[in-house]
Amino acid sequence: MNLIIQQIYPIHAKGGAAKIITNQFVCTNSIFQNILTQTSAIFDIKTKGLGVVKLNNVSSNLILSTQRDSNDNFGCININSQNSKLDLEISNSNFTKVENGMSSAILSVKPSQRETTIQLRQIQIINCFSFLNQIFQIEFSNYNDQKLNQLSIRNMNIIFDEVEWIIYLSRFGQLSSPEIAYIIDDNSIINMAGGLISINSFALQGIIISPILKILNAQKLEIRNCFFNDVKSFYSQQLIILNQQLNTTILFKKKKFKDFRSIILILIIIECQLLQLSQLSDLNSILIINENIKQFYKLSQRVNQLLISILSSNSELKLIFNQVKLIQNNCLNCSLGLFFFSLSDYKELTIFSVTRIKYKNMDAYIQKLINRINSLFISNNGSQGSGIQAENIKLLIRQCKILGKQALKKGGGIQLDINKNEFNIYQSIIMLNKAKAGGGISFQSQSNLNKENFQKFIFKFQLCRSLCKQPY
Repeated sequence: MNLIIQQIYPIHAKGGAAKIITNQFVCTNSIFQNILTQTSAIFDIKTKGLGVVKLNNVSSNLILSTQRDSNDNFGCININSQNSKLDLEISNSNFTKVENGMSSAILSVKPSQRETTIQLRQIQIINCFSFLNQIFQIEFSNYNDQKLNQLSIRNMNIIFDEVEWIIYLSRFGQLSSPEIAYIIDDNSIINMAGGLISINSFALQGIIISPILKILNAQKLEIRNCFFNDVKSFYSQQLIILNQQLNTTILFKKKKFKDFRSIILILIIIECQLLQLSQLSDLNSILIINENIKQFYKLSQRVNQLLISILSSNSELKLIFNQVKLIQNNCLNCSLGLFFFSLSDYKELTIFSVTRIKYKNMDAYIQKLINRINSLFISNNGSQGSGIQAENIKLLIRQCKILGKQALKKGGGIQLDINKNEFNIYQSIIMLNKAKAGGGISFQSQSNLNKENFQKFIFKFQLCRSLCKQPY
C-alpha cells in the first residue's frame, strides 16, 4: 500500500514531526505513530550555542522513511551540531517498527567539533530495521580533544523478529550487488568512532545482517553487563569489531554470548517463515528475498569469519576481558576462531575469568603477547587448536581449564607455533580433549615442553589417532 501511495503522491517531506533550529530543545511524554516521510521521520534538528537536546519518555511506532539510498538520508531523529556544542540525552523511550533504507533507522548525529556529550538511557528498540548502521552511526570530530567527546549507553534492549525482518525485506525488492557489498563491508548495528565510550547493560536478540558493535579508535572503551542471546545471522559474520590505533584502555566485563547461529540454521528458519507468509506475499517477493539472502551468503564467504575481532598497532593499548561467558554457540564457519587478536604492539592484554561452554570451532586465534588467567573452556569443536591457537607470540596461560574439546586436525586443546622459551602454562588443567593429532596440545617449529614452561598442571586422558611433532 505504501509503495502505491508513493508512486501516486511522491513524498519529499523531511522532519515528519518538526524541523528545528535551536539552542535548546526538550520533548517529554510524547507519542509519534504512523508517520510516512522521505527522511528524518520525527525530528530534524540543527543546534546552536550549547546545543541542548533532551528527549524523555518518547514512544515511536510505525515510522517509515521512504528514501532508499544513503545520500542525504538520516534516522528518524537527525541532529546536526557541527557548528555548536552538543548535549544530547534520550531516556525512557521506546522505538517499535521504525524503518529506513540505506541509513540508520533510529539516530543520525553530526557531532560538535568542540564538545559532544551523548547519553542514551533506558531505551527499548523492537523490530527497527535498516540496511546500514541500523540503530546509529556516530563519528566524533578529530579536530578537538577526544576527552571532550563522550558517549554513554545504559540499559538498552534490542529485539529483531524473524517474521518482521522478512516483511521488511519484501518491501525493498531486489538489492543490487553494490548495495549488498556495502552492507557486508562497512556496516554495524551500532557504529562508533573516537571519543570516550561506555556501554553498560546492553542486550540484543534476534536476526542480524551486520555486526552488533563496530568501534574505531575510541580514546577509552568500557563494555559491561552485555547479553547477546539467541542471535541468528543471514550469513557468517563478526559480532564485535574493534580497531584501535590510539592510546586507549578497553575493558570487557560481565559479557555473555549465548546461542549464536549462522547461515546453516537461519536458512531453515527463513524457508519456514517464507512458507508461512506465502499467502500474504506474492511469489515474486519470496523469490527476491531468497535471492538477496543467497547473495549475502555468497559475498560473505570472501571474508575470514570470527565472532570478535580486535586489531591494534598501538604500544599503549590496554585490553582486559573479565567475566565473559560464551555459551552454546554454533560458529562452524568461524575460520579464525571466536576471538581474533591481531596486535602488532600493545601495553597489556589480560583475559580473566572467561567461560566457554559447548562451542563449535576454536576459541581464539592470537597474534602477539597475551595473558590468560582463570579461564574455562568446555566442549568446543574446531578444525585445529579448538581452545587456543597461537603463533609467533609470547603466551602465558595461568589457572585455566581446557576440557572436552575436539579438533578435526591438530591440537584438541591447544595448537602452538611458538619458541619453547616464549610460552608458559601454569596451574592449569588440560583433560579429555580429542584430535587427529595432538589430542591435548599440538606443537609446531621449536615448541616443546620443559620444566620451565609447564608448571603445576594436570594433563590427562587426551585422545589422538596419529602423532605429530611433539604431540601431547
